[in-house]
Amino acid sequence: MCTHNQLDANRRNAQLSTGPVTEEGKKAIRSNALKHGFYSDSAVLTRVEEGEEFDDLNNDFLDHYAPQGPVELELASRIVLAVWQLRRIQNAENQSLSLDVMDAEVQLPERYKTAESCSLGYAVRADMRADHPTYLGFDRHRAHWDNIYYKAVKELARLQVGPAFPPVATGRRPVPRGSTFPSVQRGLVAVAEGC
Repeated sequence: MCTHNQLDANRRNAQLSTGPVTEEGKKAIRSNALKHGFYSDSAVLTRVEEGEEFDDLNNDFLDHYAPQGPVELELASRIVLAVWQLRRIQNAENQSLSLDVMDAEVQLPERYKTAESCSLGYAVRADMRADHPTYLGFDRHRAHWDNIYYKAVKELARLQVGPAFPPVATGRRPVPRGSTFPSVQRGLVAVAEGC
């Protein structure tokens, strides 16, 4: 338990330590706690990624989809972010695997030293035997961003194609092709009167 004097001293010291004040200082410490960036608020991790690459990717997708309005723009942005995150995950996995292979080359038992290039298999096997395999974490993150990507692509395509059945002014409604009902095979279904 702290004494009253210690609590007062802690309060006085806390007033002196308020963190960076300048924009330069704030920018410098922004990513101090960053580990892998899979949950980052920022799309580009300035220490390891190039903002120009992200801008190029963003422009390519915006040119391709040509979103109209805020909803389509948001979906296109999700697609870009998902692709960027998937690339980040792949890069991180490749780097992690490269490090594991270097470690495995040092740790390979003598009986494997004669086999050609088995350090990759040894590294992956060691990871799979671990309590918390690294590569399963990559798979989990990849599945998450794949899901976001495919949902956004599907929804954006649905919005850009327009309604499945354009409105018909004749009082009749179009029916999907391939229906087995005789009245549908003629191409239209009459709207029942009085219903």
